[in-house]
Amino acid sequence: PLVAYLQGRRFDVSVHPLFDAAGYLRSHPTAASHPSGPLGHYTESGAAAGAAPNRWYRPRPDEPRGLVDWAAVSWRAWHERRADVTGEPPSVDWDRLAAEPRDETVVSVVVTTREDWRATRAAVASVLAADVPDGLTVECVVVDDGSGSLAAQVLDSLERIHDRVRVRHLGAPQGEARARDLALPLARGGVVVLLDHTATVDRGWLAPLVAPVAGSEVRATQSLLLNPSGSLRSAGTAFPGLGGLPYPFLADFPVEDTRGLDGLTFSALSGSALAIRTADLVAVRGSDPDLPLDLADADLCLRLAALGPGTLRVVPASRVTVAGSRRPGSAAGDAAGRRRFLDRWGETAPEDDAELWGSRGFEVVGREAATGPILARSRAHVAEGAPRLRWALKNPATPGSWGDAWGDTHFARNLATGLRALGQEVVVDRRDDYYRPSGYLDDVVLTLRGRTELVPQDPRPDGQVSLAWVISHPEMVSREEVASYDRVFAASRSWAARSSQDWSVRIEPLLQATDPDLFRPDRAEPDTGHEVLFVGGSRGEERQMVRDAIDAGLPLAVFGSQWEDFIPASLVRGEFVPNDELGALYAAAGVVLNDHWPDMRRDGFVSNRLFDAVACGARVVSDEVAGLEDLFGASVRVVHDAAELGALLGGGDLDAVFGSLEERRTVAERVRREHTFRQRARRLLDAALEVRGARE
Repeated sequence: PLVAYLQGRRFDVSVHPLFDAAGYLRSHPTAASHPSGPLGHYTESGAAAGAAPNRWYRPRPDEPRGLVDWAAVSWRAWHERRADVTGEPPSVDWDRLAAEPRDETVVSVVVTTREDWRATRAAVASVLAADVPDGLTVECVVVDDGSGSLAAQVLDSLERIHDRVRVRHLGAPQGEARARDLALPLARGGVVVLLDHTATVDRGWLAPLVAPVAGSEVRATQSLLLNPSGSLRSAGTAFPGLGGLPYPFLADFPVEDTRGLDGLTFSALSGSALAIRTADLVAVRGSDPDLPLDLADADLCLRLAALGPGTLRVVPASRVTVAGSRRPGSAAGDAAGRRRFLDRWGETAPEDDAELWGSRGFEVVGREAATGPILARSRAHVAEGAPRLRWALKNPATPGSWGDAWGDTHFARNLATGLRALGQEVVVDRRDDYYRPSGYLDDVVLTLRGRTELVPQDPRPDGQVSLAWVISHPEMVSREEVASYDRVFAASRSWAARSSQDWSVRIEPLLQATDPDLFRPDRAEPDTGHEVLFVGGSRGEERQMVRDAIDAGLPLAVFGSQWEDFIPASLVRGEFVPNDELGALYAAAGVVLNDHWPDMRRDGFVSNRLFDAVACGARVVSDEVAGLEDLFGASVRVVHDAAELGALLGGGDLDAVFGSLEERRTVAERVRREHTFRQRARRLLDAALEVRGARE
């Protein structure tokens, strides 16, 4: 980066995490002509003049050269810590800690790290940005477990950026278990939360996590730990029924498998997001540094249980995403630690995993040393009528908050609700979890085919049915893919018919649908909202329907993201509309605009937005897709360009174009009666039973 910065004069390149070169250049344009660019300008003259090198640093009187002096002092302190590493490693005075008073209104979040300043900085920021329960404050104690000088400087900066952060540096690595014990002298709170340095906490994570440990009945709680893909990382710790080392419960399973988990008690929990009363943590003398960290967590919990009555609980309402793996020790050290754990607990370990898996509807039928328990789920036969099957819906959306806003995510959620109303068990996997290891336990795998293909397992697990529903991007679907499923459905009558004939493979039409509870005419008073409404992101391009509305001079209101490069900012009224508020927006609008991806329009895939808007009694204008009039009558009108759009909406009497309110509500009721997700779920269930019945 420094070479690119100096030789290529790439002043947008970050040459140091504490200096914002691009931001400095915006504030000091003349720095572009300095031989060493903004960094040279700051070190030679800007710092002495009090210029800001980033968004958070402000110079103090003892730092006349600003960040330059501050960094030099930080480096010297690091060098001195390294030079003083002699004799016994640092220790904790447990008796002194036990006598110290605690502030019960403070929660101390302890984060230990080594070198990985990027993840640590993000973890601390997420904790401080999250919601804090009334009457409590949060502090972060960061322990630097022997990082190099650059990481140490960035961690030092956390105290300058946030007034609720304190940092302790260790001169040499002590290991994560000992490092978090060494954080306790800095912790003021009555409750300590141990947190992985790669964690990102949900905004509402803290209140449900710490509330149970405020009393005497619960000694420790754990957040639900998620992988970045969205699957589970840990929902507590389970001990094998035949003895051996504990393992994370429900690892790589879907989140839906945690229903009712808050009613279970555990013998051990994960320390990646663990809340404990500080007095209890001090009473058991913290963690055993001679154990691998996961076993140190289990050992800590077993010693907590020995203090007396009190349970350990997982709190599904508290969610934390953990990105990295925990720092490993040496192979020899881990082996010795495992033996130490088994020697200590081998005879008295709980052996509770069969009971825990049974609470989730699974049976432990075998064990593999490398992969843990082998599970089974009883499979019902078609002769029982409509048995309760386990469905895995494959949602093509990305993980995280970006994918939360995808239409595919709302589609999968609505379909899951429809299947559950029919007595089915449903889990949902996003694209990164399509091939999760626990997939062999699913009875039906239904791929919602959008941008992501799923290749069915070969050979498939015993009795598993593989279905696909092509809901978008048909140009990405091949004959080979279609032939790999047991049954295929498509949200287009014309594409299903043509592809069935061309490929000699049966594809059944199954149109998209709406949620009649969310999308109905009584959500708002008609014509009280935006005159011309468009809801959707730009997709990184100038969408033609929006451009036509602007060219026609219509009073347009847009809700969606990434529009800044394509339309005036004044037209964007918001970046996101929650799905449960969308119906009211449609019902109140004068006219709702809709468009399709080019391939969907060409191949007759009717947009889900049309079903939702028409179900609200809205007037809708769309680009042309085959079959619109049969589905929606006069409620949806087709235009091809800005001139047609302006002429259609410029006459004044919109009811003469789209039908009266009573006529539109009649169409709305038909859509809400005939095109619901529960009806689609009924057809998919019938298809799955047909496949199973044919096999049997």
